[in-house]
This record gives sequence, structure tokens and C-alpha cells, in this order.
Amino acid sequence: NKFKIATDSLNRSGVVPPKAEGCIISRATEVADLRCNLLSEKTVMIKGEAGVGKTELLKDYVSKYKKQYDGVYYAENVEDINDYIYDLPIGIIDEDKKNKEEIIREKLDIVHSMGLKYLFIIDNFTGQNESIKCILPNSEDSYHLLVIVSDEYKISDKIKCYEIDRFSEDDSAKIFYYFCKLPYETEIIQELLKSIYFNPRAIKMCAIFLNENEKYNIGDLIENMKKNSSIKGVMKNLYIVLTELSVLERDDNVKSIASCLSLIPYNGVLVKRFKELLYACIGNSEGNAVIDDVIDKFESSGWISLDDLGTISINPLLSDTIFEKTKPDMTSKRIVDFITPILNPVREIRELLISQVISMEPFVNHLTKRIECCEKCDLNILNDIREYYIATYDIQKIDILTEIMEREFSKYNKIKSDTIENAIYREGISRFNLEDYNEAHKHFSRALKLLDEKKNNLAKDIAKISAYEATSLAALGQKEEAIKNAKQSINIRKELASQGDIISKESLWISVYNYSKVLFELNMCEDAYEQIEKAIVMYTKYHEEQYKNCTSVNVSSLLQLKGRILAGLGRNNEAIELLERAKNIRIKLKGEYYFSTAQIYSYLMDVYCKCKNYKMALYYAEMYNSVLDTQYKTEDIRKKIDSVKKCISYCKER
Repeated sequence: NKFKIATDSLNRSGVVPPKAEGCIISRATEVADLRCNLLSEKTVMIKGEAGVGKTELLKDYVSKYKKQYDGVYYAENVEDINDYIYDLPIGIIDEDKKNKEEIIREKLDIVHSMGLKYLFIIDNFTGQNESIKCILPNSEDSYHLLVIVSDEYKISDKIKCYEIDRFSEDDSAKIFYYFCKLPYETEIIQELLKSIYFNPRAIKMCAIFLNENEKYNIGDLIENMKKNSSIKGVMKNLYIVLTELSVLERDDNVKSIASCLSLIPYNGVLVKRFKELLYACIGNSEGNAVIDDVIDKFESSGWISLDDLGTISINPLLSDTIFEKTKPDMTSKRIVDFITPILNPVREIRELLISQVISMEPFVNHLTKRIECCEKCDLNILNDIREYYIATYDIQKIDILTEIMEREFSKYNKIKSDTIENAIYREGISRFNLEDYNEAHKHFSRALKLLDEKKNNLAKDIAKISAYEATSLAALGQKEEAIKNAKQSINIRKELASQGDIISKESLWISVYNYSKVLFELNMCEDAYEQIEKAIVMYTKYHEEQYKNCTSVNVSSLLQLKGRILAGLGRNNEAIELLERAKNIRIKLKGEYYFSTAQIYSYLMDVYCKCKNYKMALYYAEMYNSVLDTQYKTEDIRKKIDSVKKCISYCKER
């Protein structure tokens, strides 16, 4: 009976969305190829750039071959495969008596043993190759698995990859003329298609825009497209507004205005140019007064902001209209999906230049106002915004966001058991990166306490947080507690690895690395050296190519710590060699003026001073100072600047 229930539940809940309008070009060849691949491999990953038609291809496949399957289950935007399996509507499972891991195991057992010709589809998978192994069909299984990933996703050699290409020039023109009925010359259309790389989604968006705004100059549109080097850059604003905003906003006039706004860069445009665009969009028969009135309305509603230099900045995400239409629920999937990509850089805020941080300020401030009065808010969004204010040292805003998060915790406790701990942990990481170890310690301790109380097999999280908590405690001089936490992290990962957990086995080096860092902070350099050597051996075992070719920041971190330890042991020449290597890797991967690169400059400055090579010490001191000068001037940064300036003077004298 459980297999019958499984099939009925899957068929009811995982329905494939209908085809999008205007899919007039046949993908029959690709559908046939996909069928051949699935019959031989059972698992296929479809890969291609955004908008190329990956999802529409799988819809064509399902339409043609659905009768060959007992059923089809479709899910999209999957990052954690465990959550995907946990959410599968199969089996009669008593959730009150089983934890999440037990439920996942039982549901996997049903998937692998139901013996049905089933088709599972995961659209837009962003997780790791390793994590998906558990659901891959084996030789005895009858089901097929289709996974759709972006063109940037690195697919394992063991999984079949089917890459989707753009349409031909002729087919692209057919798509354009389907959506745009205006009599443009063939040559100008061909130029437009080339400028947007023959991407089907981009073609559709441009055609709709031009069809609805026939007075707009297509030449200007092409010039706008040519300024970007990728399809993502080309379509960023246009795509967001036409596909997302138009769904939320049904007013045709606002939709038309939004289409025009979408062509204006996020970093602003002069008022004169903006007026020209509005003329083209709504017509100029009523004169300047109408345009000025529109600009005033846009400014007061939050669509745009106007600075003292006469530059208009536009961000559709800030629109009052969006928030009014969707109501103040910041846990809505559409709102979360809308806002999260914009906030992604906040997670590495210390890596950004000051100009980038400043450019985010109006967006973050406006978003904070929305959050203060909203009914519910996603914890990840709250965390990202709070980390922004931590980086800019706005204590008042930090306190406001912390209060809101405390308010949300009780709601989330019933929904996602690990969300609260993760939120507190990320707050700790923010403080940790500011080297505010006292505050970091408070948050790490609180997260660990909550995890310890639950005892719901959250060992991996405890291992991860314990490693950071150990370093915070070491920096505060709490030797025994620091070593205890570091060893706890190692022991947990060793235990999980012995039970066959591959991820714990491959990440054990991180715990050993942090233990080495703790010992170094406690001036136990001999012991620290022994541990960093172990960490490097462990890392190389599973990531030999990355270590050999220096293609990961992790390699830089390992060499950097080993170099610092060698300097602590008085082996300065060896230390310099490793720190120089670490610096070169970091510059290659992160850039010359990033904060993490600058930290290596500071270590090299210190070692060269010890060696009395004041010329090189001066060089790195000035490099370090140039990066510090681009950061927000928190108390932490000011102290560093004062210190490095003294070092510069000292080196110059010598």
C-alpha cells in the first residue's frame, strides 16, 4: 500500500508547470536525445545559461513521454537535497516519533524500493554534486532523474551532462516577430539579436518591451545592451521588471513605466536622459509638466531617488507598489527570491570596496524600514541586513535588527528547527570577522547551547561552530575552553567520518586547521606547527588538484597560517616564502585590494620587519594601509590604520 500512496501523493503535488507563451520553435531533436540519454544513464543533468530554454525543454520531454512513466514529480529551486527528500509527500510517517534524519532515510527507502517507472525532476538545483548521490537511481531502480543546473555549475564526471545551446539566427528572429509586430528592418533586428547573444528569454523580453513602446529608439536599446559583456548583465534590469514586477503589478500604465525604468542602470542616470526615456515610453504630447509630475510621483513612491547632482537612481525592489500588492509578508517566497540575490554581497561585506558598500546603503536602509513594520520576515534576509550594519558599525540599526530577529525566533522554532541556531551563528561570524571576539563568543556560546539542548543529531553544526568558538576563546585568553572546543570539533568530525559520512571526512582538515590556529593564538607554536602539517596532509588527500594548482582560497589560508607559525618559531625565511605564495594565490582569486588579501600584507610586513628588510616591510605596510583606507572607519579599522602608519614611519627612517 505504501507504494500506491507514494505514487498518488507524488502525482498530486509535483505537477509540471504549463508551457510558457511563445514557445514556437521545436526542440524535437533535443527531446529525442534526452530520451536516449535517460534510457542509458537514468540520470541526466541539463545545463545551460539562464533563459536558454532548459525548463521548456523538460516540459516538452514530459509532454511527449509522460505515458511511459507511472508518474512525474517536479520541484524547483532546490539547494539542500535532504530538504527535498524530507518534503517528498510519500509514506505514512509519524513525525512526532522520528527525527528529520530518520524520516529522510525512510523516504529514500521508499524511493529506491517502490519499483515504479517514475520521473523525478529537480529544476534549478544549486546544491553540491556529492549531496545528490543518495537519490541517484541505481541499476535495480526503475525511475529516472532529471536535474537542471546553470551554465556555471560544475557537474561530476560520473553524471551525464546534456548542454542546451541557443537557437539559430533564423529561429531567434521568428521568436522576436512572434512577440513584436512592429515593422522593424531586418538588419536592425539582427543587430539586436546579436547584442543579446540569441538568448530566447532575452529576445522575448526585448520584443515585448518594443511592442508596448513603439516610440522607443531600438538603436538606443542596442547600445545599452552592448555595454555589457554577458547575458546576465544585458538583461539584469529588463528581465527583473518584465518577468517579476509585471507579475506583481497588473496596472498596464505602471507596467509600461516599469519597462522603461528597467533600462536605466542601477547606479543611476541623469535627469535629462531619464526624461528622454519617459517621453519615448508615454509620449510627449502633453509637454514637460506631465513628465515632471511623473518624476515627482516616482520619487515620493520609492521607485526612484534623486540626488543633489541631478542623478536618478532606480530600484524596482523598493517600490511601495510591490509591497502594497504583496502585503508586508517578508517570508513570501516571491519577495525572498527577489531580495536575496541583491543582498548576497553582504555576506562578504569586508571583501567589498567602500564605494560598493555605499552604493548598497539606500537599498538596505529602505528595506529596513519595510521590515520594521512588516508582519513576518525571513531570518536570512534579517541576518544579511544586520551583517551590513555590523560592517558599517551602525549600532542603533544592529540593535533594531536584533530585536526583530528575537521576535521572529519563536515563530521559526515551530517551522525550521535549525534556522535560529544558524541565525545566531552568522551573527557570531559577523562579530568574529570584526575581531570583536567578546561578542562573537556570546553568540557562538548561545548557538552551541541551543544545539546541545535539542540533541537532534546536529553534530555537524556543533563541529562547525565549535571550531570558530575555539578561536574566539583563544583570542580572549581562555586557554582550556578554547582547546576543549577545538578538540570537540575534531572528535565529532572523526566520529561522523568513521560512520561513513563523506562530507565530515573531507572537512576534518578544517577542524584541525582551526585547532592549529587556536594553539598559535595561545603561543604554543610547536604544537600549532604539528597540527597545521596534519591539516595540509588531510586537505591534500581529498583536494590534491586544488592544492597543486592553487585554485582555492583554502590553499592560501593553509599556507598563510603555516607561514605565521614559522615566523613565531623564528624561521623567518621559510615564513616569508609561504606568505608570499599565500598572497599570490589570494590576489589571483580575490584581487589585490580585498580585505583578506590585505591581512596577508600585514603578516608579511611584520616578518620583513623582523628580518630588518625595511624596504619590503615598507612596501607591504603601504599596501596594507591602502586597503584599510577603503574600509568603513570602525574603531577596529582606526586602530589598525594608526598601527600601520607607525610602521610606515619606522620603516622609512630605516
